[in-house]
Amino acid sequence: MRTRLDLSKFVGEHVGDVKTTKLLKDTGAVPCVKANISTPLLSFESSNDVWGRPANIYNNKYAPGGSTGGDGALLALGERIGIRSNPLPWKSEAEQEILQKGRLRVGFFRTDGVVNLSPACKRALEKAEYEMVKINPLSPYEALQLAYQLLYNDGLKTVYPFSRRG
Repeated sequence: MRTRLDLSKFVGEHVGDVKTTKLLKDTGAVPCVKANISTPLLSFESSNDVWGRPANIYNNKYAPGGSTGGDGALLALGERIGIRSNPLPWKSEAEQEILQKGRLRVGFFRTDGVVNLSPACKRALEKAEYEMVKINPLSPYEALQLAYQLLYNDGLKTVYPFSRRG
């Protein structure tokens, strides 16, 4: 698909497959669809000025929701797996260095005060071969405030030039 982050400025530009997509193709996968994302993943909705607003398959008066709601719609239609393609290169040397020093330490929490850990995740954590360290997360409200400060700290000067105007 010749888009990057569903930003209108990049329509038609193709920079090649990202690492995840290349890896999947090399093992025989055939990517057949690209899900809608928000511009550029900075919204709770998945509308953008390239593809518009995806519809909720159960009620088209609503969007599927989420910054990657197009994938939510595909999953509801029976998609077996949704894979995010990360344009950053893998850091295998750094990963190997960590793993050679001992077990990987992973922070986790059972609830953020709104959403509880699912039974499947709980079982996975109990079986993990990693050192699991319980952490106390920020409240969702505090986390959202922090996220906005980090994402918009330049007044959207980084994102704005990539959006369509007029």
